[in-house]
Amino acid sequence: MTVIRTRKKYKVVGVFIIVIFLKLSCASGYLLELAKYIPSGIQVPSWITYQNQDKTSGKRFSNNAVGIIRGNGYPVEVHNVITDDGFILEMHRIPRIFPSQNMLPVLLMHGNLQSSADWKQVIEFFCSIYPVRHGIRRVAWKPQGQHVLQASLLVQHKFCQILGFQYDFPALVDYVLKQTGHSKLHYISFSYSTTVFIAGLTLKPEYNAKIASGIVMGPSVFQANFANGLFYYFSFSAKLISAFMDIFGTIPLLPHFYTSLLNVILPIFCNPKFDVIGICPNFIRLALGDDGNLIRKEQLPLITSVAPAPSGLKQVNHLLQLTGSRNFVQYDYGRARNIQLYGAIKPPSYNLSEIRVPIALFVGGYDFIAHREDAKKLASKLPNLYEYYNVPYKQFCHIDFTYGREVAADVYFHAVDIMKKHDP
Repeated sequence: MTVIRTRKKYKVVGVFIIVIFLKLSCASGYLLELAKYIPSGIQVPSWITYQNQDKTSGKRFSNNAVGIIRGNGYPVEVHNVITDDGFILEMHRIPRIFPSQNMLPVLLMHGNLQSSADWKQVIEFFCSIYPVRHGIRRVAWKPQGQHVLQASLLVQHKFCQILGFQYDFPALVDYVLKQTGHSKLHYISFSYSTTVFIAGLTLKPEYNAKIASGIVMGPSVFQANFANGLFYYFSFSAKLISAFMDIFGTIPLLPHFYTSLLNVILPIFCNPKFDVIGICPNFIRLALGDDGNLIRKEQLPLITSVAPAPSGLKQVNHLLQLTGSRNFVQYDYGRARNIQLYGAIKPPSYNLSEIRVPIALFVGGYDFIAHREDAKKLASKLPNLYEYYNVPYKQFCHIDFTYGREVAADVYFHAVDIMKKHDP
């Protein structure tokens, strides 16, 4: 009897600790506002916060998408798009550089645990080729009848990208077309944003007419072979996470406060001068694959200064559900809510036959986050597959789409050729 009581006591203590952690997670974002009161004498090293320098003037810019663009000598605009469900999406636009050229606008979307700054290499590449408009994840909640929150406050009411399929995707596309005066655009997606793109076209089939071409890099749609199939054996935990969120609500997996802290600590720790035994490079190889040193250890301070970015627990749960179902299905809310939303006990599959956009799939041979077998399954179900493109470099991994040294030659030039063929 005593043993049973002891176990119950430990369970109560465990639940209490989890509740405290969650409360701190939801509130910690507001601590960012306290940063303004830190004495000016305490400074983060400049090589962390300033990585972009104008080659002509020598002026330094912050290590974010706006700073990257300005550091390359191009103009940049920041736009806020409010979705129908009240979220603010911040977009970074490079205005048309060559007005005489008849090019469609390009919408770039990043992956999970990333931000617009992770597109550093592609931004620098496209700066001189296309008028780029760059979308990032929803950044703040706008309650009905209240003023818009500042973008720096990332503690959100609903921290997930599941609603991106229904709200973010059409809001971004419509805003770009309205601002540019075009009737179509090119859509480039990577990793989890490919899920948003593909699902968005099935839920909003009328938007097929607004996309000239879809460049899908590292397609994370079917996920049966995620992590070479090992993740399937953990898919049962999706039900546990769903039960957890039923009690505590939809919470961030990585709140902005924690990621901001990591983006300061990790660049120091992963600097080759500090990490002399190579802990960070080996962790990258273990977590994301061995790309044969396509990503140099000297790049890690830059990468970790912007990644990881905030993410939602619901996104991870959907990934687990996709892995367990071995199909491309909508989010599983549980029996009662599924009947209410879908009219069925189990969530339906996305109807890929609705997609009419010409889509090119870019697949890495060593990419076990978006496995080639899952990419082949997606290719077989797309009605208008333009091309299935195997990246020539044999050991090309998932993260190489944004940070690989040869990514321009292996991926970006080919993506531009495809878009040019679909320009008017």
